[in-house]
Amino acid sequence: MSAKNIAVFMGGLQFDSQRKIFEGINAAAKEDGNRLYFFACDLSSAEKFNKGELNIFSLAELEKFDGAVFYSETIYDDETREKIVARIKKSGIPCVSINDPDPGILNISDDNWDVMQHIVDRLVIEKGVEVVNYVAGPQSSKDDTARRTSCREALEKYGLGIPNERMYFGDFQSISGRKAVEYFRERHLLKADAYICSNDLMALGVYYALLEEGINAPEDVYITGFDNIFIARSHTPRITTVERNERFQGRRAYEMLMAAFNGESQDNNVFLPCHVKWGSSCGIENAGREEASDMALNHFVRMKLRSDRYTAMLGDLTAEMTSVGSLGEYIDVVKNYIALLAPDECYLCLNEEFIENDLAIRESTRGDAESFDLSAEDAVVKDYSERISIVIAYRDGAFRRGTEVAKGELIPGGIDSGMEGAYYVISPLHYLDRCFGYVAICNSKIPLESNFYHMFLMALSSGLENVRDTIQKQNMIKRLNEMWVYDALTHVYNRAGFLKYADRYVDIARLAHQKLFFMFLDMDHLKKVNDEQGHDMGDRMIKAMADILDKNKRPDELLMRYGGDEFVILARGYSEETGKEYVERIHEAMRAYSEENKLVIPLEASIGYYIVDSTISEPVSTIIKLADKEMYEAKKGKRRS
Repeated sequence: MSAKNIAVFMGGLQFDSQRKIFEGINAAAKEDGNRLYFFACDLSSAEKFNKGELNIFSLAELEKFDGAVFYSETIYDDETREKIVARIKKSGIPCVSINDPDPGILNISDDNWDVMQHIVDRLVIEKGVEVVNYVAGPQSSKDDTARRTSCREALEKYGLGIPNERMYFGDFQSISGRKAVEYFRERHLLKADAYICSNDLMALGVYYALLEEGINAPEDVYITGFDNIFIARSHTPRITTVERNERFQGRRAYEMLMAAFNGESQDNNVFLPCHVKWGSSCGIENAGREEASDMALNHFVRMKLRSDRYTAMLGDLTAEMTSVGSLGEYIDVVKNYIALLAPDECYLCLNEEFIENDLAIRESTRGDAESFDLSAEDAVVKDYSERISIVIAYRDGAFRRGTEVAKGELIPGGIDSGMEGAYYVISPLHYLDRCFGYVAICNSKIPLESNFYHMFLMALSSGLENVRDTIQKQNMIKRLNEMWVYDALTHVYNRAGFLKYADRYVDIARLAHQKLFFMFLDMDHLKKVNDEQGHDMGDRMIKAMADILDKNKRPDELLMRYGGDEFVILARGYSEETGKEYVERIHEAMRAYSEENKLVIPLEASIGYYIVDSTISEPVSTIIKLADKEMYEAKKGKRRS
């Protein structure tokens, strides 16, 4: 039986709860030899940044997968969650949702309700709690909504409650606990009997922020958390928390998905019990075995050493990224860090559109009207392109040749070519909402261990933005240089550009002992065109004249718009005979253009030329005037005729 490909949608892998659920799913899938593709993001308070992160979920083409697991609770954006659910249902593949019941999708959830009721009952009855400050997670979190709603209803049984001003919404990070204390202090609401927090990290943030205010737990206030993470249960005082069996939940989610594959009957909604772990942060001593002090100390030493190693690595990477100026230099730097992530495979994948549009050194932008508009902003690539360039491919301890894949294939050879029993973490590369690409990393523990991997990805993204910015500045300088030497309407040389290169051109003719050929052209009827057909039509005629001259001249000849309707060509190696043929070719091209475009007033011009020896001492400007006289004679001849 061939291995199945399972898509997993999850945010914040570095959080303890998400990591444990990940480990549960992965352990079960590995036993069956199935592949997992974890589409992961880490959200912040910056809306544009979050758009770039959330965009990773659009990369999964669900029709290519056999099934999906959706931990919607970790993706704090209602619109994105709704889109993922709609795409899953449309694809027709079986799916299990975690902590978010939805009609038509299997679900496995924690029973937040009873456990929060139990916490409130004991705090009120045994500890006499009356005033509660609640530190919540994101308002869009359904899991958190269940916790805070249950807490409020439990307090209402006792005639108590949580006024809106005593409710702070954070993001599950420890800094939210500190910000919550600042929020309550500013509103003179710091004093409370208990701080009930929606997770342990925020509870720890509250504890230390209150300590700085001279408020101690449990002497002055009680503090509770949720999730029973290691640093909460090994903390002094031990944080009162809630134990969830996330690894079991992850495994059961996978087993429910397999049962759906096999057509087995099962409950659509499964609820797992949670258990309160009372600790001394609520003044309840000997509530259970504390973590062994030696184990806790070893854990923190290990964490400190790992943090130091990661910090040094990030510092080096960030420093190197500041000096990269091209995609090649960027790739060389990143390759030095891939092996340090200890992956079985790793692929750095960039939008083809991003490479072609944002990382290309522009050639001469002559003929491109937009290149002369410095106010025009470059289009921001916000989505993944249909073709993806894999610019770094690392497998079996060696770098392989880069390749190109279709958007939904993710890795070389497509998702079916992945290692059986392996997991791939797919993470976005972006700058705000500008989409660069993604990284696919296989069987590396780094994305699960800490916030390091997220910071590593941000450093990679910043490096790409630095390369893009450097190249865009180079292109802007090129544009500015071209604006100085090119005419804005016709994009042929203006006087400054012509004179910049003319002396060098004369020197080349002198070394080759070639004669110089100066042609001067003055368009006829342009005033009449402007008066009768408007200046837009006049501009079209001028541009058409420039195009005809450009197509008929040799590549090395210099073409200049000398004035409003006047042009000059500087060439070499012409005789009287070949000079006349040159002029006739231009007249013939004007006639053809007039007939093809059915012009009422034909495109015509008076042309004069002047041939001189390259050893002359007169400046180029003087010879142009001589050619101008020849043109004037030609124009007088037209009038007489």
